[in-house]
Amino acid sequence: MEALRPCSGKMARILRAALMDYGRVVLVDAEDRRPEDVEREVAERHLSGGGGRGLVVAARPCIEEWACHALRLEVCGDVPPDVGPLRSIDQYWRRRHERPYQKRFLPMLFEEAFSGVDLDEVVKRSVSLRRFLEALLKN
Repeated sequence: MEALRPCSGKMARILRAALMDYGRVVLVDAEDRRPEDVEREVAERHLSGGGGRGLVVAARPCIEEWACHALRLEVCGDVPPDVGPLRSIDQYWRRRHERPYQKRFLPMLFEEAFSGVDLDEVVKRSVSLRRFLEALLKN
């Protein structure tokens, strides 16, 4: 799966479809950028001028950070994703599934990570998850 730049044409199509099909909150990875910058850039490029109305929430450093916290893996915090959460998730995934982690496994990862977990505890450890849930409740 190719990475999507915040201002790519493919990103624009995905955002429009997400807003039409699923509501007003769109979640994107901040990767190694400041979440505020990513949110502003995506909103300005894709949600203004008839592109739709909604709220963009950037997960920092990446969406996998949430699963990392839920699984209580070692390095999950606000570090570059390839050093922190993604590396921890990849190690976990290799142990459990005997293959490297890829973004396409995110739904399965979340199913494993959040099954039987106290969500309140995960929310306390992840600022971006808390922001995302608050945004969902407001919209």
